[in-house]
Amino acid sequence: MRPPRWPDVLSDWHDIYGDPLFPDHALPVLAEALSALGAEALALHADNGLVGATVAWYEKGALALYEHVGSATVSWTEADGLGRPPDGTLRSAAAGFVLDRIALQNKANGEALLDRALHRILAHDPPPFEELAGMVVTAPPEMVG
Repeated sequence: MRPPRWPDVLSDWHDIYGDPLFPDHALPVLAEALSALGAEALALHADNGLVGATVAWYEKGALALYEHVGSATVSWTEADGLGRPPDGTLRSAAAGFVLDRIALQNKANGEALLDRALHRILAHDPPPFEELAGMVVTAPPEMVG
C-alpha cells in the first residue's frame, strides 16, 4: 500500500515531534481515494481514554483539514497553515498560558476534536462517547482491504 500524501509542513512537523500523523496508512489512503471520487471523507482515530486523537478531513482527493492531539498538538488547513486545534473552550483563546499544561488537556482536546468532526459529518450531535465506545466494542469486526 502506498503511503498517504501529507503536506510537506505536516511531514516536517512529524519529523520534529515524532507523533505519527496517523497510526497506519490504510485509513488516510482510503479517505484520499474516496474523496477523489467526489464524496468528502473523514478519517478519525482515538487512543484509549482519548489521550490522543486525530481528525483528517479530505476533499477532492486531498487533505483539507488535519487536527491532532497526543504528545504534541497541531492543526493544519491549506488556508491557515500550521496552528493549534481549538479545545472547544475559552482556554483556546489563551493558549499561551496553557502550553505547560497541554498533557493534562489532551483528553479534553481529543474529545473536542472528535465531537466537532462527528458533528460535521452527521449534521447533528453525536452520541455520548461512552455510548459510542460501547457500540464500537460490541460491533462485529469488518475487514477493509
